[in-house]
Amino acid sequence: MYLQINLEQMAAQANLSTLSKYGPSLPPGWVNVSLIASSNSMPPPVPPSQGFLAYGPVDESGNLGYVLALGMTWNAFLLNQFSGSLLQTLLPATIAGTNQPLTAFVSQPHASAYQQMRNSIWSALGQMNAGMPLYICGMGIAAPLAQIAGIDLRPGNKGPSSQDAPSIQPPSYVFSAVNFASQDFATYYNGMVTGATVIWAGTSTLPVDLFPTQPNNNDFVQLGKSSHINTSNPSRSNSSWLQLPSSSQPFDVPWLERSDIFYLNALGGTPAIAPVIPASISNAPAGFSQVTAATMTLLTQASYQLSRDITGTTGNISPYQFVQYINYQGTPFAFVFQSAAAVTVVFRGTVTWQEFITLEANSNFSTPSFINDGQSNVHSGAYMVYSGPVSTSTSAQTFAQSLLSALQPLVSNKTLYFTGHGLGGAIATIAAADYAFSNYGFKPAALYTFGATLPGDYNFAGNFNQAFTNSYQVLRPKDKIPGAILTLGFSPVNNAVTLNGQLAVDESTFHSLFGYLVLLNPSSNSIPAAAKKQLQKEVQ
Repeated sequence: MYLQINLEQMAAQANLSTLSKYGPSLPPGWVNVSLIASSNSMPPPVPPSQGFLAYGPVDESGNLGYVLALGMTWNAFLLNQFSGSLLQTLLPATIAGTNQPLTAFVSQPHASAYQQMRNSIWSALGQMNAGMPLYICGMGIAAPLAQIAGIDLRPGNKGPSSQDAPSIQPPSYVFSAVNFASQDFATYYNGMVTGATVIWAGTSTLPVDLFPTQPNNNDFVQLGKSSHINTSNPSRSNSSWLQLPSSSQPFDVPWLERSDIFYLNALGGTPAIAPVIPASISNAPAGFSQVTAATMTLLTQASYQLSRDITGTTGNISPYQFVQYINYQGTPFAFVFQSAAAVTVVFRGTVTWQEFITLEANSNFSTPSFINDGQSNVHSGAYMVYSGPVSTSTSAQTFAQSLLSALQPLVSNKTLYFTGHGLGGAIATIAAADYAFSNYGFKPAALYTFGATLPGDYNFAGNFNQAFTNSYQVLRPKDKIPGAILTLGFSPVNNAVTLNGQLAVDESTFHSLFGYLVLLNPSSNSIPAAAKKQLQKEVQ
């Protein structure tokens, strides 16, 4: 595991937005040889790619070698891949060879991103000492770059300036790797490239990291050979270093389970420990309750758990009980909980690569039916869920209709809350706007979101802010994913709530619900006792 632990850490470093400015933070004994940068030579939008070549010990005996770590940032991908569809293309023959089938397709954004860094990669390899081994690594949305490098650097191929490829096929290791290539390309690739390993948290029958699981069809398949890490969902008992609240059930937090620290720990590595800085809210607006926010994070986590297994358990969410779920095209996306005093609807974020690319990365604009000014637009991926059908049947109710039908018999004399994380926060905001503008007879008393995708444009934000005042958009300062699409014409809505604080161990995007949950629930083992008392007072 020594090599895999080092490769995982370097693959994670290649995805950091700080890489070009500060360089990588490397394992002991390793030195950075060269940074690798995108040329930005292709017409936009192409996600910028980056990476580095490092030199150091590849085993516990101290034998030396090189690692080529390739990456891209999540926020750069969202800014430059916003169509809501994953187009595919052929790799150039200079990379994949002249014998690839005409149906051997790969993801177009990854193909373009690799081509923009190809000159830099081959130039960096010119600094290697002859005869030294080379390993390639990548993680998450950047894993395809490492896999493309595997075929580009096969023995016998030539670089852009006629450089010779390594004489021995460089092994590649990718972590939480997304499916990006067709079956025909996979067959061709696996016949050309040896030593391509895909490391995945969980077993083939019980995956923990669900991100790579979909899509999985003839257009999108895995390359290379799978290597499963026998691990489980994080909990207080098996991952105490995460500071999770104690619970009888594991915590299902998708952005954590695909993260650098989760894979590092699963492989047997030791995540770095930072000084803990307790949570603080520096700009709490009127009406905001940290107790209620803490409650909302625990219910949101329970919703992720239910989305994995709708018949499963959620741990202790007392005084709430799970009531029902609302589907989008046959998949649960909203979850209704109630107590004696309140009803809360949780809108979950994306879990799989397919949901991420078709919904969260669908950053076009759609005109909502419930605002009639002709100028307000909302996030297309979020609105696709809210206005879409509950099933694939042509006669199916819409998600919004199903939600309204579920709430009407529940809300009498109870406080109604909407909440959500990531894309779910945008859906929750759109839903709150609908209930504020429409004549349904009731609306949420408050909206709490965590790291929410920006929900709409400037006109929508203005209309929303006037119609719905008890909105609390909780955001960690280092969570850059929600604001990645700001320059595409999206605007934040009120009221911004900055959640300060530092965990002992944090994943590198700072976007996972786990960070929000731990900071807001520093010592809770269920919903805080103070929340239970408050809920009893909030009966309208």
